Amino acid sequence: MLTHWRRSRSRHLARRADAAMEQASWTDAAKLYRRAFELRPERMDLKIQQAHALQEAGEIPATKRGSDQAIARRLLAR
Repeated sequence: MLTHWRRSRSRHLARRADAAMEQASWTDAAKLYRRAFELRPERMDLKIQQAHALQEAGEIPATKRGSDQAIARRLLAR
């Protein structure tokens, strides 16, 4: 049951983040993608979208950290 809730909540947050991206609300989008990723850490696409939103917001150091984390997780998953 918890797994279903996590998937559902993560999808909801990702949809809200997508909408924030469309409105150029970069910081809000990054926060929402982060929350969605925390629920579904296997969804590296959410981490990448968070990094993209941070980049658009001008948060270059945070973008670099997020990208590095995403790459490291992908390599460890192999």
